[in-house]
Amino acid sequence: MTLNFLKPNKEIHLFELEFDSVTFAEAANLLINYCEKGLKAFVVTPNVDHIVQINSDQRMLGVFKRADFVFADGMPLVWFSWLLPSRYHLPERVNGTNLMEALLSLAGEHHLSVAFLGGELGAAEELAAKLRQISPDTTIAGFHCPPFGFELSMESDQAVVDIVNRWNTDFLFIGLGTPKQELWLSDHWDALNFKVAVGIGSAIDLLAGRKKRAPIWMQQAGLEWLWRVGLEPKRLWKRYFIDDLKFITIALPELVAKWKHTSN
Repeated sequence: MTLNFLKPNKEIHLFELEFDSVTFAEAANLLINYCEKGLKAFVVTPNVDHIVQINSDQRMLGVFKRADFVFADGMPLVWFSWLLPSRYHLPERVNGTNLMEALLSLAGEHHLSVAFLGGELGAAEELAAKLRQISPDTTIAGFHCPPFGFELSMESDQAVVDIVNRWNTDFLFIGLGTPKQELWLSDHWDALNFKVAVGIGSAIDLLAGRKKRAPIWMQQAGLEWLWRVGLEPKRLWKRYFIDDLKFITIALPELVAKWKHTSN
């Protein structure tokens, strides 16, 4: 990954990751600045579910640790940081979907190109059509939804790499789901041409209008996860009501260690 000698913000060490201590606006402007300077960077936006996965998956942890920017997506992570000594406080949530939406608009103002990889079949094309209407100054370098399991075939995998390289885009938004999107990007880092890549999960589907986002008040109250469970209960109930409870056992030792370190 790149050396972040231009990053003006401090980093906060939590859960073995170095979170960037930035506001939402600062995060967006920082990425625009990187693109304009022609620097290659990789952005991850971990939430509670990601922290739980990282705790049991060393490969995923390694990829997240190598990311150039780590923005806290999820109010529970921000709230947890506020239980720690002040030097560990995260200023606010940097939600991946909101960040992508902001960058799509800013890209047009700064004459930067964008491309979409992933999402449901046809969603990236729908988002591109929508973007042409609401932000005609934004250059769309391309969009593609790879077939399920493409990474398991050397031929199919290389075909996706070739597609991305033909785009040669400034911003590459990858919606293949975590950790697949992060692992795939890490595995092909040296072979891919772009400036800033952002792993954005289901944001392509959300911004295309395929899925409905939670009301603003639920997002601000840290209840967006509950909204998602209501929309896809069969797929998500276990993740949020069973798997993510492990966060408590991960967070408590972190809480004790940070206060103990501060008192010494």
